[in-house]
Amino acid sequence: MIGPACLVLLAAAAAGAAAPASARAKRAPLVQAPLSVRTNGEAFALPLMSAFVLPGEVMPLEILTPPVGVGYAVTAKDGVLEKVSATRWKWRAPETVGVYAIEIDDPAREQKAEIKAFVLVPFAQVRHGRLNGYRIGDYPAPQGPAHAPPRGFVEVTSGNDETHVTPHFRLRQFLCKQESDFPKYVVLDDRLLLKLEKVLEAVKDAGHKVETLHVMSGYRTPFYNAAIDNVKYSQHQWGTAADVFIDIDDSGTMDDLDGNKQLDKDDARVLFDLVDGLDRRKEARFVGGLGAYGGTKAHGPFVHVDVRGRTARW
Repeated sequence: MIGPACLVLLAAAAAGAAAPASARAKRAPLVQAPLSVRTNGEAFALPLMSAFVLPGEVMPLEILTPPVGVGYAVTAKDGVLEKVSATRWKWRAPETVGVYAIEIDDPAREQKAEIKAFVLVPFAQVRHGRLNGYRIGDYPAPQGPAHAPPRGFVEVTSGNDETHVTPHFRLRQFLCKQESDFPKYVVLDDRLLLKLEKVLEAVKDAGHKVETLHVMSGYRTPFYNAAIDNVKYSQHQWGTAADVFIDIDDSGTMDDLDGNKQLDKDDARVLFDLVDGLDRRKEARFVGGLGAYGGTKAHGPFVHVDVRGRTARW
């Protein structure tokens, strides 16, 4: 067990002795195997990903890519890191709410990954529908495990709202639209973040040069969800849904994706079809609801995406 100082763990080579330094210096970096990591049961191959834990909770961390050369270096300035094997660690989260960095370095392949570990405010701290003055409201009675109240909330401040939760999405994009001062609170599901990154990749592959998706609506508190008269069990309340559109020119509305010089539901259908194509690959953890919406006086066309675990279309 290693204490809370800066922690560096070097994983041993998978097999055999390391090559001499002169030989290693001449060897080209290995890039054919992307650095793939799993935390809390979710695997990702991104240079940055978020994880969500409760204060003092132990989070498993596994590097799925076999090590070569000197292996991996894992660094955490906070919490307690424990090596389990050459590719597995455990990280005990601090007791203090906040965001903490865990860095993984693969020197042989010249690749790095960072985990933004958000220590949550436990749900039990909600009192009379409020959390530190922020209006949460009351979650509806569960109809199954998927509707249980969230374990906790990410605390969002004026100092961390610009934090990247994935390479192309920031924390502030998922805030509920209700008016309030900081701190604000949000629930995010890591599967939704991973799916949005996959959607963005498909959007780029289709020729749309955009750096992120515009998230029109991310998390909704039950209070806000009721205030806008949305469905009682909306996925937004559990951080598993986002209403998004493509906005390359940053105009605040959906771009003319079908080229007919009109902004309408047909533009939403273009994005709908891209997301639907991803779901048809049947990667179970990302399968969910998908809906295309036309514009109104209040907003332009958009697409609803969620990870409810079963296919739904509208």
